Amino acid sequence: RHLKVRTYKLDVFVSVTGGMRLREPAADLAILSSILSSALDKPIADGTAVIGEVGLNGELRAVSDVAQRVREASKLGFVRCVLPLNMRNAAAAAVSADGLSIELVGIRHLRQLPKVLF
Repeated sequence: RHLKVRTYKLDVFVSVTGGMRLREPAADLAILSSILSSALDKPIADGTAVIGEVGLNGELRAVSDVAQRVREASKLGFVRCVLPLNMRNAAAAAVSADGLSIELVGIRHLRQLPKVLF
C-alpha cells in the first residue's frame, strides 16, 4: 500500500533456508524488499543487505544489535546496507571502530525504499 505496488493478484510465498522459522522483526524490510523486487521485476543492487522492522504505517523501526548485524553483513561481503535512519549512527560507529568498508543507507519510511534499493 505505501509503495503503490499492487500485489493482490500475486501469490506471495516466503521461505527461509533450511525450513527455519523466522520470528525476527528485523527481517521485515528484507522480506518486503524481496517482494518489491519480484513485483517490479527489478533486481536488488548487488552487495546490498537490508535490515529493519516495518510498522503498520510504513515507518521503519529500530532493531536490536544493529552494529553486530552490520559487522556480520560486511564480513559476508556486503558493501551496502539499507537500515532505519535512526540506527545509522550506531551502525556507523561500529563500522568505523572496526575499520570495515560498508556503505550505510538510512531511510525513515517504506516510500524511500525503491530509490535506494535498485
